[in-house]
Amino acid sequence: MRRFFTPLQFVLAGLVALFAVPAGAAPGDDAHAAGMAAYNNGDTAGAAVAFERSCAEGSMQGCYDIGRLYDHGEGVMRDYEKAAGFYTRACDADIADSCNNLGFLYDFGRGVVRDQARAAVLYIKACDGGDPYGCASIGYLYDHGEGVALDRGKAAHYYGQACDGGRLKACYNLAGFLADGEGVAKDTTKALELFEKSCDGGVAPGCFNLAVTYHKGEEVGQDYARAVAYYDKALAIDPKLPSARQYRNLAQASLEQQTGSVAN
Repeated sequence: MRRFFTPLQFVLAGLVALFAVPAGAAPGDDAHAAGMAAYNNGDTAGAAVAFERSCAEGSMQGCYDIGRLYDHGEGVMRDYEKAAGFYTRACDADIADSCNNLGFLYDFGRGVVRDQARAAVLYIKACDGGDPYGCASIGYLYDHGEGVALDRGKAAHYYGQACDGGRLKACYNLAGFLADGEGVAKDTTKALELFEKSCDGGVAPGCFNLAVTYHKGEEVGQDYARAVAYYDKALAIDPKLPSARQYRNLAQASLEQQTGSVAN
């Protein structure tokens, strides 16, 4: 089964809503709260000033957040070197998301000298700290032998953790391992469940693999109608998915021939 997944560059999905700062807040917390308020009001420049101040005052969450703004060029000029510096401070303080983002910079040599072995260490730290992006990223490195020795068993383990954490592309990758019995014991039923989960979450290749499985009738009963439905779902997500339309038309032709034969 075809797998895909590249380590994710952190996509700034929006900071959580501002919450009340308790009495006796730690140094930097007031500035960080001000940064949160500014960011949520669309004032990214003001947020950057506040986050940088909170970092200087000792808030590691502030260091992480100003790192993100430098990473993405929000409210400041994009500067990967500065982002790496702030991420390092936050990662050293066990901010898992920061370790993942720093790992990405090392993985692709942005603002730092490229070092995939260092990236792997950081991704593992992020994963161990509860960040599913880090689990997915280290899974990919083990899957492809980049920065670490190729180890499909470890890749499957980390993809599993990422999948449990909601990373649907990791679910798709793990499904491929289970379908092929690569790195894990072959389990067609579980593979189909994970392909379905990834497909329902908008991962077009997950839908495509389900379609091919029912089209060919390998490991499951051949079902042209289900195959066509999954091909259509894959194409609705990604109209340019390679070979999907061609296979869909073949399945449709087989379905029409089958239903025509039954009718006659």
